[in-house]
Amino acid sequence: MIVISKKILVLGAKGLLGSEFLNNDYLPGWEVIRHSRSEEMQAQADISSLEETTQMLDALNPDVILNFVGLTDVELCESFPNEAYVCNVKTLENVVLWIKSAKKNIQLIHISTDQVYDGLGPHLEDQVSLKNYYAFSKYTSELVASSAGALIIRTNFFGKSKNEDRVSLTDWLFLNLKEKRFIQVFDDVMFSPLFMPTLCAMLSLAIEKKIIGVYNLGSRDGLSKA
Repeated sequence: MIVISKKILVLGAKGLLGSEFLNNDYLPGWEVIRHSRSEEMQAQADISSLEETTQMLDALNPDVILNFVGLTDVELCESFPNEAYVCNVKTLENVVLWIKSAKKNIQLIHISTDQVYDGLGPHLEDQVSLKNYYAFSKYTSELVASSAGALIIRTNFFGKSKNEDRVSLTDWLFLNLKEKRFIQVFDDVMFSPLFMPTLCAMLSLAIEKKIIGVYNLGSRDGLSKA
């Protein structure tokens, strides 16, 4: 008997979460394809280009697309809103256009952010309050993903980076404290982050169960950045 494995394409595979997801076998039995504009990845494409996106997806024909692509620097998004739009929205628009034209049912999982909320929480999924351009661009990307029947995860995460080119929040804290440097942290910024391996395990479960819709995914109890 020939067993045909399902194919999952991980967009933004070199980011913090992508590196964690691909560093462990979270989906045993699946064919996992890594995407980035970097040469060492299996799939290379600038997905802000509709032509490159279409060519890549036509060639790969994935069953599942897991989108980790995003410009997450809040200050950079505020200073360069067009770049935020291109990275957070336009890329996904191109992917969704292909999904809608595909001749099979494609599962899309899109990683969003808890920064679509503002003020004291916890927040329900319909309590969106956009206070900066990063939040605006990510919420817009959610609307795009929803049009393709996607699973949208609003989350925040922490953990050791497995990409030598990227430093996580916890890496930054550890290195500065180890060197006994002064750092500024905020006791009025609250969040409910998940450990990256926990988040990846939950994503794998959601993929297997083919969940759709918009969901908060975080720790049971919140804490401050401080």
